[in-house]
Amino acid sequence: MIIQDETFTGSPDAVPPLAKKAAGVVELFPERAASPSRFKALEVINSELASSDLVFSTTGKSSRELYCINDSPANLYVVGSMGLASSIALGLSLNWKDRILIIDGDGSALMHMGSFAAIGTYGRGNLTHIILDNGYHDSTGGQPTVSTNVSFAKVGIACGYAYGAEVSTLEDLAVALRNCRDHDGPQVLHVHVRPGSISPLPRPKLSPIENLSRFRQHLATWQH
Repeated sequence: MIIQDETFTGSPDAVPPLAKKAAGVVELFPERAASPSRFKALEVINSELASSDLVFSTTGKSSRELYCINDSPANLYVVGSMGLASSIALGLSLNWKDRILIIDGDGSALMHMGSFAAIGTYGRGNLTHIILDNGYHDSTGGQPTVSTNVSFAKVGIACGYAYGAEVSTLEDLAVALRNCRDHDGPQVLHVHVRPGSISPLPRPKLSPIENLSRFRQHLATWQH
């Protein structure tokens, strides 16, 4: 593609820079030797959901386990789009008043870390970003990720999130989820979980198109 000179006449000086946000709050809960399973963490997340909440879950076993726990019309399983659940959720959150939760994995969060900057800059208080970190690409063969050297809570705060927490117990996860409701900007929870999944682990019976259609019908029941 060739773009002729002077096709775009705008000047960077004509667009005001984005305002810098005030520093957010990061809460590092005590680290524990034994982390819970992803399934148990998802059960806690599900138990803290309000009836108006929406959930975007990343591709792979996180979505499959969520499907087993609560296959709700409010869930959008972002199948086959690794790392993009957070960006899709951000787009809807800008035009939605109720809370939206993103369930990410460490591998998917690392794949598209630019979404942290976008959420930190444009996100609002109705967006809660949860990273379930087991240190592995669990859905593609168990290859290790580099999350050992990453604090997603601190990354989020550095990118403009209002609240970040790092937890490794189910009790602390429940507390952090409730704390998220006290902040006007986006929040990020870094949840340490152990590798592995339940067995057998079924796949959603809905096709991606059917899941999207059901989700859109659910949105239509709420007036925004």
